[in-house]
Amino acid sequence: MENLKDANSSPIYVFSPRTADCGAFLLSSLGEINRDFDFTLNSEGILAFLTKDVEDRLLLDFFVSPAGEQRLKIETQGVNWGGVAY
Repeated sequence: MENLKDANSSPIYVFSPRTADCGAFLLSSLGEINRDFDFTLNSEGILAFLTKDVEDRLLLDFFVSPAGEQRLKIETQGVNWGGVAY
């Protein structure tokens, strides 16, 4: 996350499956994301982030496997985050 934050430190909008009901949440940067979040945060297992300048996007696809292992798939897109190694 630090590499992404360094590449674009713009505030970010957080989107979840409940965004349609509650609206997007604005954070000052990726640094505010709790990287140790609970994987049961939402049953859909997805969070999306969009920089306020609309240049970069981050998608977290997460779930707990039948064996109890936490799995996380990360996708980045955009002018700054698309080529960042993480």
